[in-house]
Amino acid sequence: MPGVTAVRYWSKQEEYREFAQRVTNAEFLATVEVADMGESFRGELRPQVHPLAFVEEAERLPGVAAAYVERPGFWLGKADLAVLMCPKTPPLDPKDPCAGRQEVTDQEKDRIAQRLFETSGVGEVYFSDADHSRKVEEHAMVYSRRHRDDESRSVGFYVKLEDKAAAGAVERAVGRLPGVRRVMAVTR
Repeated sequence: MPGVTAVRYWSKQEEYREFAQRVTNAEFLATVEVADMGESFRGELRPQVHPLAFVEEAERLPGVAAAYVERPGFWLGKADLAVLMCPKTPPLDPKDPCAGRQEVTDQEKDRIAQRLFETSGVGEVYFSDADHSRKVEEHAMVYSRRHRDDESRSVGFYVKLEDKAAAGAVERAVGRLPGVRRVMAVTR
């Protein structure tokens, strides 16, 4: 496609490897297989290309299920970990920790926050509600309206660590609490 440079194919194995580097919950990761991942092409847009026009054109190509443009993330440099919570709409994937349950409750959020503040090595803790999460996603991702799903977006806590070695302690402290979908490293 014109306007795209450095295009490279990403296999299911490469997608899985990248996913595995971001997930901090080994038990959850053990439920995800290479076959669960998708294949993709990744590239860079030239500065003059309008991202939404590119996405819409790419999605008209045969075999393309979804296209998006990803910008540097809002939380990159501000937080080391994301503690994502169960969204409004239960995920369809039965392996997802939030499958079959409702959105995280206020009581569950309070318990998660309390545990985060009690965990040694945790510096700043930020909360991203649904409205803020939507704005962050719109900043970081450009995709067509047909792929926007406000009901399945996860709200979450974003944690800046005083000590990077504390990531495991955060996972142990909150990773299995009710309402937590997953704890992930902020890498983009």
